[in-house]
Amino acid sequence: MFSVVVLVALSNPLGAAQNKTAPGAEPAPVPRETQNRFPNRAILIVDLPPDTELYIDNRYVRTISNRRTFVTPELCPEATYFYDLKASLVSGFQPYTEIKRVLVRPGEVVRVSFPNLGVPDTEYLRIP
Repeated sequence: MFSVVVLVALSNPLGAAQNKTAPGAEPAPVPRETQNRFPNRAILIVDLPPDTELYIDNRYVRTISNRRTFVTPELCPEATYFYDLKASLVSGFQPYTEIKRVLVRPGEVVRVSFPNLGVPDTEYLRIP
């Protein structure tokens, strides 16, 4: 398994700069830990099933690994930011998509996974 580190630095850092909260959107509960290597940045680690496409705030992220690691741009120490992650996968000619909103703060390591992506929902499964 490969691990790829991508430094995310865009003109508008993936929506994080506005410290915004969307109405009615509940952030996904995420395990958190701290890190001292990048005190003014957060590290986001995303685990995905094989062949999954990942989008961060509607921007496609190209990597070949099932684990994707991102370092945010510098963040204000007292602020909380969020990223919207969308994972898309085609399995058995059926498209699957899952979206999670993840909160990040400077100095944190946030781990996110999509373990049920590509698993058919039994509610929609038809058995003759």
